[in-house]
Amino acid sequence: MYLPGSIRQITLTNFITHGYVEVYPGPKLNMILGSNGSGKSSIVAAIILGLGGTPKTIGRGQQVSEYVKHNCNEAIIELKLQGNTDDDGLQITRKINIRDQTTWYINGEKTTLNAVKTFISKYNIQVDNLCQFLPQDRVADFAKMNKQELLKQTQIALCREDLLQMQEKLIKDRERHKVLSGTLENEEKKCEDLKDANQRLEGKVKNFKKMKKFKQELENINRKKLWLNYLEKAEERQSIKEQRDLAHQEIQEKQNASQPLTMAIESERRKLKNMMNNHKVLVHQLNAITTRVESKQDNFDKMKNGLQDIKDEVSHKLTALKDVEEEMNHTEVRLNQLQKNKEEVQQLVNKETNERETLSKESQTIEHNVNKLITKMNTLRESKSNKSLEIRALESQISSQERLMQNRLSYLEKIDRDAYTGTIWLREHKHLFRSDVYEPLMIEINVFNQAHALYVENSIGFQDKVAFLCTDKEDVETLSEHLCTRQGLRLNILYQDPATSKPRPKFNIEQLRRFGFNAYVDSLFSAPNPIVNYLCKQYSLHNIPVAFQNSTFNADEVPVHVFYRGDVKYNITVSRYTGNKAFKQTMIASDKSLSFCIDHGKIEMIRGQMAELQSECEGFDSQVQAVDKQIQDMRRCKTTIESKMQGLRNNRQLLMNLDGKIKNLELKLNQIRVQNAENSQEKIEEYARDKSKRLTSKIINLFKGINEDFKETSEKSIEVELDKRTVDACRLRIEPMEIEFEDIRTSLKAAEIKLQKARDALNEITGEAKYLLSKAKDISGGFTPDDEGFNQFRPIYDKLPDDISKLEVERERANTRLQCLNNFADEGELEEYEERIGLIEELEGKLTRERLELEEITANMDQHEQEWLQPLSELVESINQSFSRAFQSMGCAGEVQIFKGDDERDYQKYGICVSVTYRNGAPLQELNNVTQSGGERAVATAAYMLSMQELTPVPFRCVDEINQGMDANNERRIFDLLVDVTCQPDTSQYFFITPKLVSGLKYEPSIKIHFVHNSPFIVNQLQWNEAEEKRNRYVQLQWLS
Repeated sequence: MYLPGSIRQITLTNFITHGYVEVYPGPKLNMILGSNGSGKSSIVAAIILGLGGTPKTIGRGQQVSEYVKHNCNEAIIELKLQGNTDDDGLQITRKINIRDQTTWYINGEKTTLNAVKTFISKYNIQVDNLCQFLPQDRVADFAKMNKQELLKQTQIALCREDLLQMQEKLIKDRERHKVLSGTLENEEKKCEDLKDANQRLEGKVKNFKKMKKFKQELENINRKKLWLNYLEKAEERQSIKEQRDLAHQEIQEKQNASQPLTMAIESERRKLKNMMNNHKVLVHQLNAITTRVESKQDNFDKMKNGLQDIKDEVSHKLTALKDVEEEMNHTEVRLNQLQKNKEEVQQLVNKETNERETLSKESQTIEHNVNKLITKMNTLRESKSNKSLEIRALESQISSQERLMQNRLSYLEKIDRDAYTGTIWLREHKHLFRSDVYEPLMIEINVFNQAHALYVENSIGFQDKVAFLCTDKEDVETLSEHLCTRQGLRLNILYQDPATSKPRPKFNIEQLRRFGFNAYVDSLFSAPNPIVNYLCKQYSLHNIPVAFQNSTFNADEVPVHVFYRGDVKYNITVSRYTGNKAFKQTMIASDKSLSFCIDHGKIEMIRGQMAELQSECEGFDSQVQAVDKQIQDMRRCKTTIESKMQGLRNNRQLLMNLDGKIKNLELKLNQIRVQNAENSQEKIEEYARDKSKRLTSKIINLFKGINEDFKETSEKSIEVELDKRTVDACRLRIEPMEIEFEDIRTSLKAAEIKLQKARDALNEITGEAKYLLSKAKDISGGFTPDDEGFNQFRPIYDKLPDDISKLEVERERANTRLQCLNNFADEGELEEYEERIGLIEELEGKLTRERLELEEITANMDQHEQEWLQPLSELVESINQSFSRAFQSMGCAGEVQIFKGDDERDYQKYGICVSVTYRNGAPLQELNNVTQSGGERAVATAAYMLSMQELTPVPFRCVDEINQGMDANNERRIFDLLVDVTCQPDTSQYFFITPKLVSGLKYEPSIKIHFVHNSPFIVNQLQWNEAEEKRNRYVQLQWLS
């Protein structure tokens, strides 16, 4: 009987390798058998994709378009599910096209992916749960689950979302509990610190309060004193104000008495001013005449001195005439001496002409040779520069190759962080190993041509690409211990005997060239010999030919079973019964893992070229040094020759200098002779007589003018003297009046000073009174004793004495009490004290609330832990019993238990620990991908999934090729266990995919076996259905008869 949600029919159209196929599963165990590449796993992939899964869930490919059959545009998946009754059928259809577009249908009506997921969730179908769906490419992922992931997936697989939610709630409560506990501890400590701080200030605060009380008393005394001082100042101000008014009245009287005298003085001063103006005009006229006379007198004196100047000039010229005659004689003597020296030097220069020509030729020859050597040296340097450029170009090529190596390492980090971490560790610890340990194979493999990388990438499994390879078995254990056990890295570690030789291909590549093949896969790359031998042994790379172009040939004639043509991989399977061939074509693409090609041979060749070029550069340096030495020697020789030539040039220069001096002296002698001819003694004396005659005539005329000016000056002086006496008389009249006025002004000024002093005193005392009033009002809240607001101070104010001296006594007494206080808090400390009191009250309230919350969370955690852990323990115990029985039936031992970690309250660390042993007497070891082999992990995986069968209300399960890697004994035991579990009443539907089975297996009638054959010789599905229908009718007729 089919359970609700079970699969009744699977129909595939143009899906991967299937053009059209119908599958009718049974309600119990469905075994799907077929050779590799026939399309078994495609059925599981169709179930996952048809129920809303993705290629990531399957672990194969990235896009759904990759599941469309080659040369087709669309693939169709139809799944018919069992409803709640036998007659109730449900159909889900998914159409996929090559543009990665999907169309969904439920019972023929178009719908959405979310609607499909909602629909299948009613039947507890979980396509992303590895405990329900375990595709072929995800078997290793199941074994890689850590304890926590396994617990999560187990709860999901058992459809116990309530337990999973309870665990998540416990994790959140635990996190809140940790945060709250830490906060509570910190706040309790903070509260204690605040209390301690306040306790230390308790005495100081009490003294501070006493101090405030005494200061308040002082403030009351100061208030009364300030108001008494103010009233005293107010009375004093009134007295000074009266004095000011009297001084002002006196000034007014003095001013009235001085007005008539002031008017009389002003009248006389105006008269005096007019007289003085007239006097100034007369004085100015007299000064002008006097100045004119003085000017003429000066001119007269100058003219008299001019006669003497003429005499002196004549005497000077006659003396100069004698000096010129002497200079002319001296010049003639010097000229004769220079001409004689010139003749001597000329004779010496004539003798050195031949020697100079010889030295010049030698210098030119040396210069020519030096230029040739410089040209040679420049040529050598240019050659060295060219070689250096070549070296830099080669260094750039090596750097480029090294960057490619780094890019490959970065790509490894991106796809497998554990393998990258292990590689870095290995590079630093190679001294720990006995023999060669190779980094992940994708680092060690170097494809010669980047275009051919996809053939190598598609020929090697991903796990081997990121695997390490050891050539010593002890190194395998050492590497596993350091990286897997100690660091917890998930790594694949391989072993290859270094003594193993590389296998030879079945056919020489020359025999296959007629089919268009160019090379075998193993010839497309280079790697260390152990790696090449391992890959050839594991993947038969030496027997997989490659045709780089899509050449045309008959695949039936190709003698190999696996080969590449263009971007297509061909797998040929030969039937053991008919000998017919089945072809599988797969489009291939590069995964970029080997796309960074590094040519190590080229690197070595470049380094050799660099060494040769560096040697040549060193040779160039030696030649340049030798040439440079020759140049320096020649230049020193040239310097010696130039020194000799310089001596010869000095004689010629001396001759030229003598010529110049002779010419200058001849020119100077001619000029002296011309000058001497122009300035004779007779001409000088005649010039002096004419000039003296003209100057004497001017002196006579000037003397006559001076006499007339003296007469005018005498008359103007008499007039000025008379006017001066009139002015003096006017001044004598003004003097008595000014003395009288000065007396009045002095008394007025004294009165004004008296007034100003009264005003200043008034202003000063007014300011003091205002200051006292302001201070008194400030200390009285802005009120005066006459205001109602002053009533708050009045009782104490009235009690205090009105005598300032008595107030001072009271003030001194309060000060004394204040000064007796010591060690009291300041304002800042008091403010901190009061602030801490508030904080303490706030913290104590907060601590009370947080303690209650913590107690509530703890109680909730205890309750939820019981509600979660008890049913979970029962479930795990049920799984453990089934798991242990399964391993006991195989002669092994296994155990499943809850892992609680070091802290039982850390619910995030809770997990499921699976421990197994396959050897008698050996201790149980935790299941992982390091300790157990692949076959052993597969046995444990199958046993664990079957152990959940009775506890899981899912309608069906799928396991793809889980028996791979098992030996015959374990495979038989697992199969018997599978039959026992899945063929019980009310168990879920089960799909078990395998390419092979051992003989002598247990069989139950409820098992349904599906054989997958996929080749051009298979009978068409419709013809098969017709033949099956005829056979069934024939059987029925035979039964009726």
